[in-house]
Amino acid sequence: SLFFGSAKAIKLSVVEYKVAELYCHGFIDKEVAERLSKPIWTIRTYKKHIYKKLGISSQQELVLYMVAKFVGSVFDLENIRELGLKAILK
Repeated sequence: SLFFGSAKAIKLSVVEYKVAELYCHGFIDKEVAERLSKPIWTIRTYKKHIYKKLGISSQQELVLYMVAKFVGSVFDLENIRELGLKAILK
């Protein structure tokens, strides 16, 4: 499982972080693309790279990753799947 905040912390690029942040606003691919003035296929490629880096498979998991990062919590996907938000908001 991925432990965010450990010695092997995953780093998103500046653009990947901005894309992830926009998904936290509830935007869909097209809206993210419009806000960043990029083609939709570029945004989808960024999203694919973000998912691969983080070992996640959904936009919900991406938002949970961002919440964990925002509150300074460990992002442990297995623990989150078992405990939900309690795993992040201890």
